[in-house]
Amino acid sequence: MPFTDDHRRDHGRKRVPEGLCHVCKTCRGAGVPHVSSFGHRSRTWQGGKFRAGLIDWGRVAGNGTLPVHTAWRTVASDLDCTVGNKAGELAMSTMQAVMLTAPGVVEQVTVPVPGAPEGDEVLIRVTRAGICGSELEGVVTKSPRRKPPLIMGHEFAGVIEAVGPDVDTARWRVGDRVVPNPLMPCGQCRTCQRGRTNACPNRILLGLHRDGGHAELAKCSVRHLHRTPSGISDDDAATAEPLAVAVHGVRLLGEAGVLPRSIVIFGAGTIGLLALQSARLAGATTTVVIDRDPHRLEVASRLGATRVIDARTDDGSTDALGRLALEMTDGEGFDGALDCVGVGATRAGAVRMVAPGGTAVWIGSAADEIPVRGMELVLNEKRVQGAYSYTDHDFSAALGLLAAGRVELTSWSKVYGLGEGASLFTRLLTHTEPCIKALLDPRG
Repeated sequence: MPFTDDHRRDHGRKRVPEGLCHVCKTCRGAGVPHVSSFGHRSRTWQGGKFRAGLIDWGRVAGNGTLPVHTAWRTVASDLDCTVGNKAGELAMSTMQAVMLTAPGVVEQVTVPVPGAPEGDEVLIRVTRAGICGSELEGVVTKSPRRKPPLIMGHEFAGVIEAVGPDVDTARWRVGDRVVPNPLMPCGQCRTCQRGRTNACPNRILLGLHRDGGHAELAKCSVRHLHRTPSGISDDDAATAEPLAVAVHGVRLLGEAGVLPRSIVIFGAGTIGLLALQSARLAGATTTVVIDRDPHRLEVASRLGATRVIDARTDDGSTDALGRLALEMTDGEGFDGALDCVGVGATRAGAVRMVAPGGTAVWIGSAADEIPVRGMELVLNEKRVQGAYSYTDHDFSAALGLLAAGRVELTSWSKVYGLGEGASLFTRLLTHTEPCIKALLDPRG
């Protein structure tokens, strides 16, 4: 059915392909049935709702036909069109997502798909998304930084599903595998100009300030996209973000003039285990990992830690850790420490265990007020270095390590269907789910 002049005016300059309009004003008013480009009568606006053919993306037949599932959805009166991509595919109207619906509340929801990509945006069909420890911490503490309703998820990878009008289609095409760098600096401030883009005061993080990847679809500017290296899995690609955090923390030790020969790591969660591997790749020959979870410590040992310490035992006491630092380093203390937990005891322990002139890098962010002895810092010229996220260089380095097969993830990560995402949050928060790194598959 060709579009009328009124219909085209209602769409403005979007140049929507025939059959891909869902809820434009003209169609709502006329109750016009639409025929998709694949020949299915897909939707009719009727009294504030439309009858919609929802597309199962994973079941597109070779002849271009699509299985259609009928559903009802209420649509706000001011919505414009949802369009397909430049290849002319039919856009789905709703999607599944895991959403922070209220402070401390995570729910499984059905929501409208993101609007058509504008400017240099792309629409990404998410293939894998990680659950970050900062998201778990944000839920349990009801952090004001995450304002519901919000689709979290800043660790994700996927495939370009549609591109905006300003995207260079010679470089970025529908079907390309991509990994978004979710940290978006302004690029204009003095901090950005000095190369500290991760500390940009105007930065925006997908999954924190804007909807992220815990859904079937997500949007991102092409300026923050990286190609997924050939040969790496979706699981690995979605782990590029936390690996970039670890790479950044280890790199900060080098910037402080510390050759990472001996390092102590507090925490054997995702960041701690990735920091362990990053430190060893950077040249650390003596690595100690401290945690309270025997399973995590076993994984750390398998990944090459020289020594693992259970913080609940006598070996994990303050005095014992002080003695260990001297015993393993010929009486000097560790060259560097990486605190990947962020509570007072680990912050202080990281400072205490480094040698004079050594550096403690604080990565975790679970506590604000930290007890540190000032004279210890002054008399021994110890450094405390904060570490927030990563630069785009760190992100690229992380993808390079994954592409080279230098980082092991498979044995300590597990994939779950997006449909159990909300319950998975609960299990992770109550420590009834044993996996270290949880990944969501929207197709599962």
